[in-house]
Amino acid sequence: MRDCSSYPGRPTALKRFFVLFALGCVPVVLTACDLADYFPDAPQPVSVISPGYQVRIDGQAVPVSGFDKCPPSGGDTEHAAQTDAGHCIVLSEGRKTVRVSLHRPGGSVTETWQIIRARDAHKREITRLQRPDGQFVMAANP
Repeated sequence: MRDCSSYPGRPTALKRFFVLFALGCVPVVLTACDLADYFPDAPQPVSVISPGYQVRIDGQAVPVSGFDKCPPSGGDTEHAAQTDAGHCIVLSEGRKTVRVSLHRPGGSVTETWQIIRARDAHKREITRLQRPDGQFVMAANP
């Protein structure tokens, strides 16, 4: 008589274990997505634009800088400026405007940009910057 316990269509104990393990992990992974909702008072990351970052102004790439102290490098700010500690653009919570220098070929110009915060369809925060002429600031290389 033939032993059917190793038949490919028949689940083995190991296969059953992996299926049950995977089914048990799915709810854990899905609930981890909602952790921000459970800890609304936890400190949120602050967006920082490093000096020299290029934005598109009138169809041209223009480097910008700010007048804020740059946060130290490391942790959540690994891409922050390391060489120039005083020319970042910090978009901290509660701030409505930010002064910015545009470094055009003909010379630098200072503008005050509006910080507009909203929520998308998934309730994630969106931060947009608007120039005095009403144009939204866009990255030079999106």
